[in-house]
Amino acid sequence: MSQTCVEIFAGGDKPQEFSTTKTEELYIPVYANGVENDGLVGYTNHYRVNQEAVTISARGTLGFACVRKEPFLPIVRLIVAIPNQDIIKVEYLKYAVSAIDFVNTGGSIPQLTVPNVEKEEIVVPSLADQQRIIDQVEQYEVEIRKAQEIIDSYPARKKAIIDKYLN
Repeated sequence: MSQTCVEIFAGGDKPQEFSTTKTEELYIPVYANGVENDGLVGYTNHYRVNQEAVTISARGTLGFACVRKEPFLPIVRLIVAIPNQDIIKVEYLKYAVSAIDFVNTGGSIPQLTVPNVEKEEIVVPSLADQQRIIDQVEQYEVEIRKAQEIIDSYPARKKAIIDKYLN
């Protein structure tokens, strides 16, 4: 991946200026490793990244990738990949990272390192082909979200029927 990115690095320590809720003073997102809430853990008043990037979970759920389009601060060794936009689209980079089967290098606690990520090879088609792939995947993601909403509504529907006829 190092050939497709202008920079790959890991996040640092949690900032002293930090809040779990967004305020007028603390409004810059702080992201850490994690799937819940796409890794958002709080807010601060400064950023380290102010360009489109992909974050990659380096602990716990290895390789969980998210596109970040607003300024943010990565912490707790969250890996950040800033794409070279002349050769790779940020969304395509996210999908390519998500397709990698990262191997645990941390012993009992699964973890990734920047060198692990940098050495991964990804296929990089033309920007036009990348956009076609992005469009197809996003179309399926919309369908998945709609299907998930229906699935999520069934327990309440089931309970309503049970309550109506059995209570």
